[in-house]
Amino acid sequence: MKDFIQKQFEQKRIFKIVEIGAGVPVASRILCTPGASKILWETSSPYSSAKKLFQIDSRMVSKEAVETIINKTPKEDFNTLVVTSFQIPSEEKIISHGWIGIWSLEFDHPIYLHVTLNSVYGKDLSRQDCIEKIGDIVLELISSYDNWQVKMKDTKFGFVDNIIFRDYILDSYQLLSQQFLNTLVCFDEGIPVRFENVSRKYSQINMYKGSFNPVHSAHLEIAKIAESKFENSRTFFAISRNTFGKGVIEEKELYKRINRINMKGYPVLVFDNGFVYDNFQAIQKRFSGNVMPIMGADTFNRFMNCWNTNDLSQLEHQVSDWTSYHSERGRLELGFEECFGKANFLVFGRTVEIQSHDFDVKFEYVDFDMNISSTMIREGILKS
Repeated sequence: MKDFIQKQFEQKRIFKIVEIGAGVPVASRILCTPGASKILWETSSPYSSAKKLFQIDSRMVSKEAVETIINKTPKEDFNTLVVTSFQIPSEEKIISHGWIGIWSLEFDHPIYLHVTLNSVYGKDLSRQDCIEKIGDIVLELISSYDNWQVKMKDTKFGFVDNIIFRDYILDSYQLLSQQFLNTLVCFDEGIPVRFENVSRKYSQINMYKGSFNPVHSAHLEIAKIAESKFENSRTFFAISRNTFGKGVIEEKELYKRINRINMKGYPVLVFDNGFVYDNFQAIQKRFSGNVMPIMGADTFNRFMNCWNTNDLSQLEHQVSDWTSYHSERGRLELGFEECFGKANFLVFGRTVEIQSHDFDVKFEYVDFDMNISSTMIREGILKS
């Protein structure tokens, strides 16, 4: 922290910090260090008085609230304003999240970031641990000011640690994002949104996982069939940016796939890895309703065979890209029900026979002929 203070002092940055939720994650980290007065002009935690003080009409934990405070704060005597608003709830299905707003004379306009503390930081973090982690993230962002001037580019999408950049991202986001375990990012109408903003409207999520390169008419028909079969359900297309054997999808390509699906009217979930169990759990931990995985019959057979054979060679060589059997986590030691509970699978296929297995799994089979493929579309053989 001393290095942080010294760096900001050398850059002649004078901060005002306003925090209206979840403790004072930023100010407390700075104030407890000798030399804080070199860079801090003022700190403020108005909390319940903030609505009246800044005439906030929206929810306190929202971009709008943070934006209002930045717009209505007189910018005198300091050159950098940091505003945070975070929620750290106790409910199991809601995770810590919130907004950061940064105004600086070094920027053309303020920057607004949404941060979610997922299981990457451990599910048993205390409230104080979460507050300190948030403070660390914000201070790391502030420390990146020097790079932002040359590396930021205009885009709507990006990963930096557990951060969704609404307006900008660092070119170096891929290096920073290696700390991910399984961050879930939701896109709707071409922009990143909080997952709960979409999911809370439904009692079931149909998780349709794939590369969708590109999305085509059969994909959309499957999504439609799933929604028609289950009342108040919503199909979420799910894409992994880092899948075993395929590598990391480049940002521009990933965003193109996301945008194509959003344009067809479906939300997209983006995960950092390609393991179905992890993806399923990431959704289920944040959603109180049912989560139903959708997959083709051939994939379903391969998926179930991992538990059926208990193939340790897959564990050691990490060859299964549809499950999470990497050696450090030992998924093969878990039974199927421990991994998926009582989840019901929706299986599509024709001419593919469902293989038998030695454990109970609920699934519904839909006779469906997908006479189109993304590969043929990419090769110009078919149109989507």
